[in-house]
Amino acid sequence: MKNLSLLFISCLVLSKGFAQSNVQTYTPSVLLAEGQTETGLFNNFYTQKGFRDGSGEFVDVMERQTYYTGIFQFNYGISENARFNLGFDVNLQSVRLDPDAESSMFRVLRFEDVPYARTAITGIGPRVKFRPVDKWSGFSVSSAFWIPVADSMEQYPFLAWDRFTWWNQFFYDQKLTENTRLFAETDLLFRFPRCSGQSTILSLPTSLFLSWFPTAKSTIYIMSQYSPEFQRLAEQPDDGSSQFYYNSYFLQVGAGAKYQVTPHLQLEFLYTNFAASQNAGAGVTWNLGIKYIR
Repeated sequence: MKNLSLLFISCLVLSKGFAQSNVQTYTPSVLLAEGQTETGLFNNFYTQKGFRDGSGEFVDVMERQTYYTGIFQFNYGISENARFNLGFDVNLQSVRLDPDAESSMFRVLRFEDVPYARTAITGIGPRVKFRPVDKWSGFSVSSAFWIPVADSMEQYPFLAWDRFTWWNQFFYDQKLTENTRLFAETDLLFRFPRCSGQSTILSLPTSLFLSWFPTAKSTIYIMSQYSPEFQRLAEQPDDGSSQFYYNSYFLQVGAGAKYQVTPHLQLEFLYTNFAASQNAGAGVTWNLGIKYIR
């Protein structure tokens, strides 16, 4: 879930002299028109051999830890002026803590149910996307609420947050030149307790993408994301204070590409590296997105 927001971002640009394509048209800030549909499957593999502690020092865990997240998403345009979309998400997650640190991360796709690996559909929920100001064509907001549907997800091996998730994304993109575009995203990601004893967690990922396209059907981009995390204790102090306290952060950088295979089908690949962190992972991600717009 650390970087579920990167799988929804394709920084695409328009180029003079090229025919219009879905790759050029549907930037993250753009909504579907009335009656249009968007179906997507976003695959994220996060793998690490260690993490960074509270001092930012690397700690070797002597094993390969891999987490897979697959998000199925469906969106539908409901307004003539393309200002409102409705949809839903289904999340499939799998974890494998392999004692062989040199093993392949793709072993997580065996979807085994053993003491060091497990798989489950972890959450489902509705999503709404809208453009709050009609004249601001480059700005939109997406809000999803995921309901946990699996049991004991935070027990060993940790599979996913066993909490209600409210994920708000604020998208903005700006054309820089005829073949470059800057994209920005800021998120408010809340995880609320599902049962007693759990804390509330707030993450504030902020991402920047610089995109360039060589053809009408393809785009290449570089990115960076900084994500601090704050936590609110389950048991509040007697003085009545209830502020969130700083818990951890991570900084990841990477590069990706997107290609329109057919007039409706798009593929995206993204690689990122967790360059810095505190009380968080020190691994890498490999991401594959498949999207069909009609």
